[in-house]
Amino acid sequence: MYWWSNIAVPDINKGRVVVSANETYTNSGGLISKTSVPMNGDVDIT
Repeated sequence: MYWWSNIAVPDINKGRVVVSANETYTNSGGLISKTSVPMNGDVDIT
C-alpha cells in the first residue's frame, strides 16, 4: 500500500517527509484498517 498526501514539498534525492500522526493505515489479511501509533496493542510499530 502506498500513502501520499497533497502537501507541497521539494523532491530531494533520498529525502524524507516526517509528520506527526496518531493513527496509520495497515493491511492485514487483505483488509485495510486504521491502527494507533506508536503502539498497536503491546507492539511499538515505529
